[in-house]
Amino acid sequence: MNAPGHEELTAQLYFPGDAHNDDDIASAVKPELVLDVQGDANGETVAYDFVLDPVAG
Repeated sequence: MNAPGHEELTAQLYFPGDAHNDDDIASAVKPELVLDVQGDANGETVAYDFVLDPVAG
């Protein structure tokens, strides 16, 4: 993801309970990257806030 005047960001997020979270050979699954899934009668949703660093210059 990117925005004018900010560094580009590449990220991966994880779903709780996914079987592959435990066998991640890169050790990239960290608690802050596991989504907090919220459910109700309309389905399930997630929200995650990203903060982009400004381009150094």
